[in-house]
Amino acid sequence: MADYKVIMTLAIAGHSYDEIVAAARCSRREVASVKKTIAAYGFTAGQVSSMTPAEIAGLFPDGRKQVSERLRAAEFRSCAGGDESEPALHRPAGVG
Repeated sequence: MADYKVIMTLAIAGHSYDEIVAAARCSRREVASVKKTIAAYGFTAGQVSSMTPAEIAGLFPDGRKQVSERLRAAEFRSCAGGDESEPALHRPAGVG
């Protein structure tokens, strides 16, 4: 996961996309997301430096966890003998 605090700090300092990508080892997409968020909220360098990891995580949620939780729930229902209209993700075709 990207270090959004570093990306935010570099973006506020006026560094280019290429400089931020190289320094923070992140994608241009992450830089764009950070720049959009900074513009929307008007963050300053001082505000960013005092932000907690939880505050930053709230600005840039990791959508992968939501997908993982939905898949785990579907798999559990299928394994537990739940709704057979939703096949288990690991069950081979024709078994079941």
